[in-house]
Amino acid sequence: MNTLKYKKTAAALIEMELPVSKSILNRELILSGIHGQIIDLGEMSSFPDDCQLMVHALLGKTMQVDVGHAGTAMRFLTAFFASQPGRRTLIGSERMHQRPIHILVDALRELGAAITYLGKEGCPPLEINGTRLNGGKVSVSGEVSSQFISALLLCAPRFEEGLELELVPPITSRPYIGLTLAALTRAGIRHQMEGNTITIPPQKAKDFKLSMERDWSAAAYGYGLVALGCCEELLFPGLTVKTWQGDSIVGQLFAMLGVQTGESELGVHLIRKSGPPSSFSRDMSDCPDLAQPLAFTCAALGVECDLWGLHTLPMKETDRIKAMVECLSQVGIQAEHGTDFIRFRGKISASSPPHFKTYKDHRMAMSLALWTPVIGQVSLEDASVVSKSYPQFWIEMEKLGVNLKT
Repeated sequence: MNTLKYKKTAAALIEMELPVSKSILNRELILSGIHGQIIDLGEMSSFPDDCQLMVHALLGKTMQVDVGHAGTAMRFLTAFFASQPGRRTLIGSERMHQRPIHILVDALRELGAAITYLGKEGCPPLEINGTRLNGGKVSVSGEVSSQFISALLLCAPRFEEGLELELVPPITSRPYIGLTLAALTRAGIRHQMEGNTITIPPQKAKDFKLSMERDWSAAAYGYGLVALGCCEELLFPGLTVKTWQGDSIVGQLFAMLGVQTGESELGVHLIRKSGPPSSFSRDMSDCPDLAQPLAFTCAALGVECDLWGLHTLPMKETDRIKAMVECLSQVGIQAEHGTDFIRFRGKISASSPPHFKTYKDHRMAMSLALWTPVIGQVSLEDASVVSKSYPQFWIEMEKLGVNLKT
C-alpha cells in the first residue's frame, strides 16, 4: 500500500518534467524495426515501460513475447510479427487475454497473414507464422480502436503490394491516425488519404532519428493541479504546442476550468487565471485518455461533469468508466454512467483518508493523485503502475506538493 499526502508548495514557478510520448515513440520503434534500423534508447529506465517492452520485443530472439498489460504493443507487434519471417507467440496479462483483437487479425488474414488464436476466439494469446505479406485492399472498422488501423499503416510499406485501407465510419480517436501518418512522413514514407481511404505503396523508409517528443497526455495531471490552485505557475520544459498529438487539446479543455496556456522558448506555461465554472461537458471520442484527469479534476472542484464518447474505455487496462464510478462513490459522489458516458455532480469529501484501488491502470493512479490536495491524504494499492507511461510521475508530483510514502 502507498500513501499520498499533500503539503502546498511555496514556490511561485514549478517545472514539471514530462516523459517522452509513448504513442509517438512506439510508432517510431515499429518503423525502425520494419526497416531494419538499429534501435538505441541508451539508458532505458527513464522511458515508459511500454516503450522498453517494445524495444525488447523487437530486438529479442525468443519465440514467445509477453506484452503484459501493453495494448499498443499487442496490436503493433501482431502486425509486425505477421509481416516478418519467423514464428512468434504473443501473450499478455489475464486482462490482455480478454481484450478483443479480431478486427486486426481478420484484416491481416485478408492480407495473407497466418495467425491462430491459442485461447478465446478473437482475443490473445496468438500464434503468428510470419512472412512478407501480399498486402492489397482491406476495410477496417474505425469504431473500436484506432490502434488496429495504425498497426496496419506502420507495417504497410513492407507489404508486397502495399496497402489500400478503407476506414469504415464512425472513426474513433481520429487524431491517433493522424499521429501515425505524421510518423510515416518523418520516416519518408509516401502515403495518400482521400476521404476515408489511405493508400501506401511498397517502399523503404529513410534513416530517421527518434523524435523524443514530450507527452501531452501526461501534461493533463499538471493541468489538474494548477486548476486546483496547487501552484501559481507551472512550466513543462521542452513541450511544444506545434504537435500531431491529439491530446494537446488538453489546453483548450482546461481553459474551461480556469487554466491559461502559453508558450515560450523554454516550453509550455500554465497559469490559473480564474475560478472553475459550474459545469463542464464534452464529447471525448477524439481524446478518451483525457477523460479520467478531467473527471477527477471536476470532482475535486465541485464542477458538474458530463462526458460522453467514452466507448473505448471499457476495454482499456481496466473498465475505466466502471473504475471511475467506483472511486467517485468512495468520496460521496454517485455517478450516472453507461457504456460510453459518465455524468455526476457534487464535490468529493471524505471523513477519513480513503483507500483506492488503481486497477492496474496507470491513468487511474495518476488521476487519483489529483484528489490529494482536497482530501489531504489518500492511499493507493499500487502506485508503481504509473511506470507504464510516466516512470518519474511521483518525483514530479512531489514538486507540486503531492508526496508519495511507501
